[in-house]
Amino acid sequence: MRRRGNISRRCMAAIISAVMLMSTGAVAFPMGVYADTYYLENGSVTVEAKDDGSQYVTQADNNINSVEDADPIISTDDPNVEKNTLAADGSTTNTITINAEAGQTANVTLKDVNIDVSATEDAKAVDITGTGDVIVELDGDNVVKSGENAAGVQKENAGTLTITDTAGTNEGSITATGGLLAAGIGGGKQEAGSDITITGNATVTATGGECGAGIGGGLNSEGSNITISGDSTVTATSLGACGSAIGGGHNAAGKNITITGNATVTATGGSDAAGIGGGCNKEGENITITGNATVTATGGRDAAGIGGGYHGAGSNINISGDTIVTATGGSSGAGIGGGLNSEGSNITISGDSTVTATGGKWGAGIGGGDTGAGTNITITDNSTVIATGGSAAAGIGGGEKRNGNEIRITGNSTVIATGGNSMVQGNINDVCGGTGIGNGFGGNNSMPVIQIADSASVYVSPGKSEAGYPETPAIGIAPFGGFDGNNNPTYFSGTELSETNLLAAGFTGNLTKYEPGTTTDLIRAIVFPNVQPPINPSGTKTSDQTTILSDNTNNTENNDTDSNYTDNASSYQGITPAMLTRLINGLMGTSKSGVITIDFGRNICLTPEIMKILAETGNGAKNCSFIYKNKKYNLYIPIIDMNTNAYKDAMEVLKKEDNNRGFAGFMRVYEIYRDLGVTLQEIK
Repeated sequence: MRRRGNISRRCMAAIISAVMLMSTGAVAFPMGVYADTYYLENGSVTVEAKDDGSQYVTQADNNINSVEDADPIISTDDPNVEKNTLAADGSTTNTITINAEAGQTANVTLKDVNIDVSATEDAKAVDITGTGDVIVELDGDNVVKSGENAAGVQKENAGTLTITDTAGTNEGSITATGGLLAAGIGGGKQEAGSDITITGNATVTATGGECGAGIGGGLNSEGSNITISGDSTVTATSLGACGSAIGGGHNAAGKNITITGNATVTATGGSDAAGIGGGCNKEGENITITGNATVTATGGRDAAGIGGGYHGAGSNINISGDTIVTATGGSSGAGIGGGLNSEGSNITISGDSTVTATGGKWGAGIGGGDTGAGTNITITDNSTVIATGGSAAAGIGGGEKRNGNEIRITGNSTVIATGGNSMVQGNINDVCGGTGIGNGFGGNNSMPVIQIADSASVYVSPGKSEAGYPETPAIGIAPFGGFDGNNNPTYFSGTELSETNLLAAGFTGNLTKYEPGTTTDLIRAIVFPNVQPPINPSGTKTSDQTTILSDNTNNTENNDTDSNYTDNASSYQGITPAMLTRLINGLMGTSKSGVITIDFGRNICLTPEIMKILAETGNGAKNCSFIYKNKKYNLYIPIIDMNTNAYKDAMEVLKKEDNNRGFAGFMRVYEIYRDLGVTLQEIK
């Protein structure tokens, strides 16, 4: 049995009111502005926002023709249909078309829609057309799959497509899968995907078919003006080869991409395409990540995590504002910057950002891809960066065989930069490592301009060279090659960027060479930057100073087991609460086990503020290792329910330690918090 329409309670109430008004002589009648529900089980649905300012719904198979409805709800399964005509998985082959004319905005809610037309070439599950704007509100779980050449949600309109889940409504999500050569959300075959916004509380999973972006362009088509904001959660992937996760399809650029607010984004590019940026053979540019966004971007083979695809440059990339970014390049791609044979340039990291960037084989952590230069790179404004180059590439700067230049680290930032090690196998003969900051192995002998200033702390290490070949300097020019009189390759030693050169560039920071090892070594380098916090004249810590305290005196047998604390001004060094918070969030973002390890070294005292950060920051457990009386221990802090009285009571006890100064050593902290699952174990 089929119904002519679905009469909602609001609609019925309006009709009853109208009848009552008419019976009293009134002439007003609320004509068709209802939020009705239309079920795809009864046929395909078309929504049109026309130039008269009204919106109409047509469902021809259900005898509904141009019914005015300002906010229609489209669902799949009609509870009033006696015979279910849906597939076994609950899907339908009926589709949705939303058209907005010039200057108009169409508003549609998708509620538990399930469309699968993947078996039909060119079939579009959801088609956005016209020249106006379209807003799609998500309720429930929506699944749309299109056929070959068509995007899961195909954007063909000239205006903006906004996908949202408004706060206070039902939790809404959409899983959109494009067919071969098309995007998950955006362009179909040979069609661009532009002016796309995902915002609110929307949860979006977008998968492009081979050669199509997850969100952006289809085959040979650009993805541009893409914004992800609010509290949205987006997972974007391109299947097969050549399409970026967010940006360009095969042989097309990804431009003007913004991720902001509290958005959480995971982007995995197809082979030869960036996670965020360009598709195969093309650039990724004007990419902005800001607000409190959390982004994990992974490039496909030969492409950057964020930036260019294979043979594509990455430029004008800006990361700022408490963001947490993890970017990993595919083989030959930079973590952030260029793809194979391509430059990474005009890259800025600022505003308390926490960035972990890892180059693929031969790609810089931040800068050029394999045989690509890395230029005009700025890290500033309290940012924390860990950059690791792939084989023979710089941590920050040039990829293998290319230079890094115009690299500036300022503004109290903390940076760990590690060059990639040598690689000799088969026809690969990269016998020397890349610099931590500067040139990759085989770059020319042009001295890079590198500035470290404004209390920046930089920990830099070169990649290792093969035995018998020149060692690579930590910062400056890597070894480079030539040929002797018999046409045999010969390798010239690199050149360390001297202190004089650094001073000429405005050097006022702290540069430390270190031997990289385990992750813990890297963490300690951040936890203990070579910067002493200021001490007030009384010799005690002021309230706005660092709150992890280290006793660096030689009294390793200190009997003060409750605090291990000293008022000696020289004993203070550490990390600000904001930096520790960014560190934990950054490590949690890359932890596969959900457990991170922080090495606090010798004789550390904890304050209530630091304990609160350790207990409450990040959705995971922490192993806190420390040394006490020449023995190493591990304090394990599980996920703690902060709403319990036991947790609140423990915090109050800690505040009263050490004559109400609120300092306690790890041994005492264990005693205070052990009833909350905190454990202590000696590390043998």
